[in-house]
Amino acid sequence: MSTSAIAAALCAYTLFIIVLLILLVVAYWKMFTKAGIAGWKSLIPLYNVYIAFKTAWKDQTAFWVWLAANVVYGLFRDHEDGVSGVITIAAGTLALVWWMRFCMKQARSYGRGTGAGIAAFFLPNIMTLYYGFASSCTYAGPQD
Repeated sequence: MSTSAIAAALCAYTLFIIVLLILLVVAYWKMFTKAGIAGWKSLIPLYNVYIAFKTAWKDQTAFWVWLAANVVYGLFRDHEDGVSGVITIAAGTLALVWWMRFCMKQARSYGRGTGAGIAAFFLPNIMTLYYGFASSCTYAGPQD
């Protein structure tokens, strides 16, 4: 394979990723506006996740539990032995379970069922595009 063919493939891949990222930003913006929230809030890192949790979950402590579990996991993930290892496994498991619960509640808040929640857990970008662009997905409010 020639150098120009490799360069062309890399340019095509880069263009694809840029287009995908733009589509995801627009879809996230549309998800927020469907929920009656200003779309610009989807552009601020971490704050957009907080707002997404608010749209999906009535209990506002859910975001803070998820964030704390991720921070603890990040602090202890390089330690694999003893108490640090147990903390790492517990925090990572809690963050994963909490994210799965978020995906299920978000699916229900956009009028979808368990299948969409599972799909959102394993294919989050595809489901973001679906929730944002599908006219059949309407916001129903946060779930218990």
